[in-house]
Amino acid sequence: MWTYLGSRRRGMRRESWIWTAVVEEEDGRTWAVCEVGDWSEETFLKLYNRLPEAEMHITDGYRVYDWLSHDRHVVGKGRETNRNEEKHSVLRGKLNRLTRRTKGYTKSEEILRGSVALICLQQAWI
Repeated sequence: MWTYLGSRRRGMRRESWIWTAVVEEEDGRTWAVCEVGDWSEETFLKLYNRLPEAEMHITDGYRVYDWLSHDRHVVGKGRETNRNEEKHSVLRGKLNRLTRRTKGYTKSEEILRGSVALICLQQAWI
C-alpha cells in the first residue's frame, strides 16, 4: 500500500510504501508485521527479517519476492492475499492520511511509521 509524503502538489510530493505481511499461526491466530519505506528490496528485507520462519509465502508477482525460496513461494491473488488487503482497509479506515483522495497527508516518514505502529498495536497485529 502506498501514500505520499510532503506537499500534496504533484511535483513536491514523494511516495512512501507501507509493506505488510500477515502471519497465520498453526492454531489459526493471525497477526501482521508492517514496515514503512520505499518500494525497494532493502525495505522488503527489513520486513522479511522480522518475520518468523514460514512454511509458505504467498505474494503478488513483484520482483523483490524473487529473493524468497522458490519451493515455498506461491505467486497469486485471491483468498490468501486478501488477508493483507483487509489490514490495508483497517489502516485506511483508522488513518485519514491513508485514505484515497483526502486532504490529510503526512509530512515525514517518521510520523507515518509512528501512526502505522500505533494502529498495529491497537489492533494487536504485532
